[in-house]
Amino acid sequence: MNVATTSDETKARFAELARKYEPKLPRKFAQMMPFQEWIRELRSKGASCDDIRTLLADVNVTVANDTVNRFCHEMIGNESGRGRKRRENVPPRPSKQETQQPSEPTVQSTVASGLAEKRGQISGPWPARKRGPHITDSKNL
Repeated sequence: MNVATTSDETKARFAELARKYEPKLPRKFAQMMPFQEWIRELRSKGASCDDIRTLLADVNVTVANDTVNRFCHEMIGNESGRGRKRRENVPPRPSKQETQQPSEPTVQSTVASGLAEKRGQISGPWPARKRGPHITDSKNL
């Protein structure tokens, strides 16, 4: 068995190729790369993906809205604008413990206790209803 030894020259060449390696971009991303700086500028000005798509179509680059969105997210680093808007200078809401007064019973607790009493008064030949799907008894068909 003959073991081929790699020369230092081959190792250096491979190391140089590894340093220069760049992953291949999807075809649509490669079409949009020359316009990356302008797309970044448009997004910073608040342009929508549809607006950018329309402008790209004017220069014969046909892409979809979601392609522009993915390009902005992956290549530019823009986050999607669909998140919740943060409101600033709004005082925090008081907690439930702060709003309830312990000395007076709340309306909810009186209503709940009244319903519980009425349920106890209602009687019938049927058992209490169980949670879950209704399955008809085959004897009643």
